[in-house]
Formats: sequence, structure tokens, C-alpha cells
Amino acid sequence: MNTFDVTYDLVTPGSAEQSDYAESGFLGKDMSLRNAIELFDRERDWTCGEVQFASGSMRFVSLRLPDTVTPSSRLRIARLIWGDSA
Repeated sequence: MNTFDVTYDLVTPGSAEQSDYAESGFLGKDMSLRNAIELFDRERDWTCGEVQFASGSMRFVSLRLPDTVTPSSRLRIARLIWGDSA
């Protein structure tokens, strides 16, 4: 059975100067597709790519697909998340 991960990367002004992340890690690991998409959607709705004006930092959230997912299944997953524009 395929399992999916949801990760994050935090970029601060200082880490951007060094072309690095200030922090990164897993929000969820070895999850079902349903749970991973729910977590990804929840996190990206309020954090993904938004600048935190007080600190100037940005947080990016990613849904990590296993290598065993076929290209056609990757496209179906993208359509689940982004709609028909994927």
C-alpha cells in the first residue's frame, strides 16, 4: 500500500540570504492519501506561500507522493487538489 507524506519548509529573510531553509520537516508521515490530502488542504489554506509580515518568513507545504504512483495517478491526485486546471 502506498503511503504519503506532508512536509513543510520555512524560509526567513536570513535563511533566504544563505539560499537555505530556516526549518523543515514532516507535518504527517506514512499517511493514507485521504488523510494526507486533508492535512495538505488544511495547512495550505492558511499558510502556504504566505508572508508572515511580522517576521518576513514564508512557509511552504508539500504533498509527497511515493515513487510507485504512476504518472496518470499523479495527474488524478493533482486534479483532486487543484481542480481541472491541473
